[in-house]
Amino acid sequence: GKIMNFTEQIKNEILSKQIKDNHCKKAFIVGLIRGSGVLYENEGELGLEFKVPDEQTAMMISLAFSQLFGYEIREVSVTEDLQNNKDKYYISISGTRAVEILTELGILLEDEEGVAVDLKFYNEITKKDCCLRSFFRGLFLSSGRCVLPTKSDSTNTGYLLEIYFSHYSPAFETCQKLAESGIEVE
Repeated sequence: GKIMNFTEQIKNEILSKQIKDNHCKKAFIVGLIRGSGVLYENEGELGLEFKVPDEQTAMMISLAFSQLFGYEIREVSVTEDLQNNKDKYYISISGTRAVEILTELGILLEDEEGVAVDLKFYNEITKKDCCLRSFFRGLFLSSGRCVLPTKSDSTNTGYLLEIYFSHYSPAFETCQKLAESGIEVE
C-alpha cells in the first residue's frame, strides 16, 4: 500500500468523524468552499467549483447538498496531480439554484446591483463553536497541510499546521479566530 503522509492521515481522521447537525454540515461545506472555491461564469450563469481531497469526500459532499438543499451535484471532475501522483477532485455547482445556496451559506451577498462575494470570512454560519470547528475541518481539508518538523539532531520541534490563503484578509481573520481559541499563529 501507499504510505500516507502526515497531512493525509489528518485528513482521513477528519473525514472519519461524522458531522451530525445540519448547521455544522453547512459550516463544513463553507470551510471547503472558502478554502478552495473559485467562482466562474458559464453562459451567463454563475457557478462555483471547489476542491475536495478524494472521491469519498466528493460523495459525502454530494449527499450533504442533496440533504441540505435538495440539490443534486451533477459535476465532479477529476484532474491528475502528477506532482503528487494522485488525483484531484473538484465539485461544481451552477445555475440559479447555486446562487441561492451560496447566498444561504453566506458566501454570496445579493442586493439590487446583483451578486457579490462576501469577503467576510466568518459570519452567522460559523458563530457557534461546534460550527466553527466544522468550518476549520473543511478549510483544512481543502487548503491545509500539517508537517512534523524535525531538526537535524532529530529532536522534534512540534507540529506545524499551514493553511494557504489567496488573500490577506481571510488569513488575518483566521489568525484572529485561532488566537481567540488560544492557538498561537504566525
